[in-house]
Amino acid sequence: MEASNTDGHIISKPFRLEELDAALRRLKPGKSPELDSIFREFMLHTGSALKSCFCDFLTSCIRQLKIPKIWRRALIVAIPKPEKPLGDPKSYRPISLLCVRFKILERLIYARVEPIVDPLLSQEQAGFRYERSTVDQVTLLTQNIEDSFSAKPGAVFVDLIAAYDAVWHRGRTCKLLRLLPDRHMDHMFMEMFGNRSFTLSTGMHMLTI
Repeated sequence: MEASNTDGHIISKPFRLEELDAALRRLKPGKSPELDSIFREFMLHTGSALKSCFCDFLTSCIRQLKIPKIWRRALIVAIPKPEKPLGDPKSYRPISLLCVRFKILERLIYARVEPIVDPLLSQEQAGFRYERSTVDQVTLLTQNIEDSFSAKPGAVFVDLIAAYDAVWHRGRTCKLLRLLPDRHMDHMFMEMFGNRSFTLSTGMHMLTI
């Protein structure tokens, strides 16, 4: 099942080699391999025949709404913060490592979805958007504070939370259904986000959850 958007483009159509090459160019070499033990350099320097097979495999994942089980698992490396007690869990900064092939699939999908979703987002949102960053938000907040106090004295309340941990997953799915004119791709998102697990590494021990 494939669906088209209002411009006639198919979001869940088969991937092309040109799209894969664009996604590969965004990979940064010199990184450690994840749980699948595949280095990024292997994907960067692979031949055209293997690229074609990989393209077909990713297209099959989209069509069948299935991904390899290992792609659902992340390797979380806990890096101790300087001069912090090692016995306190808050003394570690976690870094989540995903399988490089899963990252490539994410980049391919993002390249198709971003032109549709980005114009619909509010101007105040800067996270995960092209040429936007936390600096933009700090600048906007500072300017709003200055404008408010130049008009009349007042108070400013800022709510800083771990937004990613507070995402309402069912609400996010409903919102995607309204924004994306491709229900099949929305089902693919549910497949990619569901039943996730992770392996925690502290350098001395590994714990799978």
